[in-house]
Amino acid sequence: MRERLLVGDIGGTNARFAVATREDGDFRIEHFEKGAGDDFASFDAGLQEYLGRTGVNAGAACFALA
Repeated sequence: MRERLLVGDIGGTNARFAVATREDGDFRIEHFEKGAGDDFASFDAGLQEYLGRTGVNAGAACFALA
């Protein structure tokens, strides 16, 4: 069974987004992008830009925020 998770690490310097695909207990990272945190007016703006550019569709999400 494949499960797609939208993941992100939002810090003071960088914002990172990716999709973690879980299959048979192992994770694979896809669609990884890293941008400067100052490039986005808000978390929502950064996330929407990532989703719009990649077309990612995931059933769940997990974010780490500094």
